[in-house]
Amino acid sequence: SFSTGGAYFTVGSASRISPTALVYDVTVGPTATAPEGAAYTATIQGAVDLTGGVQQTAGTQSGTVDTGGPRLLPLTASRAPDVLPAGSWTVTADYSEPIAAAATPTFTWSATGNSTFTVPAPQRISSTRFVFTATVAAGAGEPPLGDPFTITVTGASDVAGNAQTVAKNMRGRVKNSALDTSALG
Repeated sequence: SFSTGGAYFTVGSASRISPTALVYDVTVGPTATAPEGAAYTATIQGAVDLTGGVQQTAGTQSGTVDTGGPRLLPLTASRAPDVLPAGSWTVTADYSEPIAAAATPTFTWSATGNSTFTVPAPQRISSTRFVFTATVAAGAGEPPLGDPFTITVTGASDVAGNAQTVAKNMRGRVKNSALDTSALG
């Protein structure tokens, strides 16, 4: 039998692989679990051996069924992205569950105008947190309002192999060039 926190199972036939071992065919249903997965416990009880003895203690196996991709929580920045001046700043990406070691998220920067940006490589702080340290080039951002930019973080996969399906964006403006006041007289 299976008890779950939301996962759906179909238990098929059992195959004897030795005098003391059976393998059960179990299929996880297509219903989605929470992004962090759903706990399950499989219980085997009541087996009868060749001499007619009945299993006295149930055997159990517990785990997590995870069919959903990791959720990326709202991005945070070391400086407000509303009007970014030149210099270094960080963007932190926190996920709802552990990210696979080989599935580092990507950080993309898109801007209009003359804004340039050093595209960072992320630093893994923990299994769920990544920090991107970036640098905004000096002299960027057209006056008077600055250049709009969008940062997008995507591309992670959880340890079960489920891909991140929703990218997160952060928007702001780069304005670090001096305001031209020569026309003001």
